[in-house]
Amino acid sequence: MNTLEPMVRLLAEAHPESAARALEGYTPEEAVRVLQRLPLAVQVSVFERLALHSAAAMLDPADPERWRPLIPALDPGFLSRLLRHVEETHRDSIIAPLPEDRQRQVRDLLRYEPASAAAMMDPQVASLPLDISVQDAIASLRRTPRHKLYYLY
Repeated sequence: MNTLEPMVRLLAEAHPESAARALEGYTPEEAVRVLQRLPLAVQVSVFERLALHSAAAMLDPADPERWRPLIPALDPGFLSRLLRHVEETHRDSIIAPLPEDRQRQVRDLLRYEPASAAAMMDPQVASLPLDISVQDAIASLRRTPRHKLYYLY
C-alpha cells in the first residue's frame, strides 16, 4: 500500500471538489488509477465534480473494465451531461451496465438541447400519492435519499 493512499482517501472524502481539481492535473490514465483505489461512494463524489471534458477523457473505450463499475452509481442527469462530451459511437457501451430503465432515463435526457432546463433536470424525484396518511408520508420521506428531496408541498 502506498503511504500516500490514506491521505488521498481522506482528501477525497472530506473535500471531493478539491480532489477533483487535483485529478484534472493528472493524465486520464493516472486519474483513473487514483479513483479506483477509493471506495465507490467516494469515487462517485469526486467523479461527478470533475470538469465534464476531464471525466469524459477518463472513459477510455479501449479499457472499459477500468471505469465500468462506476457508471451504475452515477446520477442519470450527470451521466447524460457527461455523454455529450463522448463520441456518439461510444455512448451505448458506456451505459450498457445500467438497468434498462436507467438507460432510458439517460437517453431521454440526451434528446433535449444541451443548454435547456429539460436536459439538466433530474429524472429521479420523490413523490407521494395524494391519499397517503401523514404517518406513511413521513416514513416514506425518511427512506428517501436527501439528494432526491427538493421541494415538499
